[in-house]
Amino acid sequence: PICTYDVRAYPTLLFINPDGVMMHEKVGAAQKAQDYINMGQTALNPNECLASYTKKYGEGERDPFFIRTYLARLSDAYLPLNDVMGKYFASLKQEDMLNRTTWNIIYNYVDDMNSKEFGYLVSHEKEYEKISTRDSVENKISDVYLQSLVQLSRNANMTDANYDALKQKIRASGFSGADKVIFTSDLNLYYTRGDKQKYLDLAYNGLDKYYPNDYSMLNRISWNVLQLCSVYELGEAKKYLDKALSWVKRSITAKSDPSNNDVCAQILYKLGKKQEAIDHERTAIALAKQQKAPFKEYEASLKRMLEPEQVKH
Repeated sequence: PICTYDVRAYPTLLFINPDGVMMHEKVGAAQKAQDYINMGQTALNPNECLASYTKKYGEGERDPFFIRTYLARLSDAYLPLNDVMGKYFASLKQEDMLNRTTWNIIYNYVDDMNSKEFGYLVSHEKEYEKISTRDSVENKISDVYLQSLVQLSRNANMTDANYDALKQKIRASGFSGADKVIFTSDLNLYYTRGDKQKYLDLAYNGLDKYYPNDYSMLNRISWNVLQLCSVYELGEAKKYLDKALSWVKRSITAKSDPSNNDVCAQILYKLGKKQEAIDHERTAIALAKQQKAPFKEYEASLKRMLEPEQVKH
């Protein structure tokens, strides 16, 4: 008989015994050969494969370390987690919520801002910082709130009223990073909607406050500002371009790479600072070649920047 399996995504790797029983499952393409070897070794291990964990769970195994690994196996296979997580959290005493194993489960698998467990995390933010780090706790809470806002903004039934209500709920939670989350979400919303002026003004007034040293964010927003300003005359755009130039130069100071040097070059060129633009574009090309990354677009930009200079000579 032909055996069928519940494949929910591609690629899915199924490890099946001679009797047609699925012993282990992993969704997603591994990046290295060793990853596939490790996967095969797990599948062949009667104590570590997904089928073994499912059997043990069914028999009543509830040790926290076992639950953590079982959740990882289920997550790797894109299988539902909520039932296992819900029963695990329901079995915990209050003091057991504040230990590293529980934190690891919350960090990796709790993503519903309306869940009891996430609410506990937010209300005990400082305690979890002592278990882990301030950055990891803040990033986890921020990611869940931001994803909730982004999901709502992509919903066809979203209105300004329910979007504002969700923002108010996040502010009312007492989370220390609420304003930063809302700033980031609003930026994404304005950019998606094409609200150019709102985007430019929000970035101009808030990026230095919320992302003063994030080299990637500084570079990305600088590029977006450059693109949005392309419809304006230089006089109207100069205020925003000057600010974007300061951001991308700060990005370069933090970590110079081909992308931020290219963005810097294009902003400088737009502002009429051609020689400085040429210097940064050459740096972008050199760094790309050094990193064996694509550089043809940078060369095309450099050629465009050089042409006026060649006419003069």
